[in-house]
Amino acid sequence: MQRVIDRLAIVLSAICVVHCLAVPIVLLAMPGVLAGDDHGDLTHMIIFAIALPLSTLGMWYGYQTHHKARYALCALFGILGLAAGLTLHGMIYEVYVTIFASLILALAHLGNRNATRLTRTAG
Repeated sequence: MQRVIDRLAIVLSAICVVHCLAVPIVLLAMPGVLAGDDHGDLTHMIIFAIALPLSTLGMWYGYQTHHKARYALCALFGILGLAAGLTLHGMIYEVYVTIFASLILALAHLGNRNATRLTRTAG
């Protein structure tokens, strides 16, 4: 179960990065596409609402196996960064903060998954 959660969290982080990079490019290429539609804030809230419990469960299950808090701490920084990105909606720093936070969160889940796998094979 924990491996599936970590994989889903990594995929969600990748989707977040793609979203953050693609939307500005689409807006530059076709400025009228999203005219009058403020979907970005809702999209970020939905991604955050999925990421928070998914990351919490993944880190909890992983910690129960490997007992290394560093991955959960790293994930916490990633989640806090995503929350900060929500508060920066519409500002230039929003994309940078959100992408950085998504990468931190993905790396935390990757480390969590690998530590769990190593602990299970060693034990």
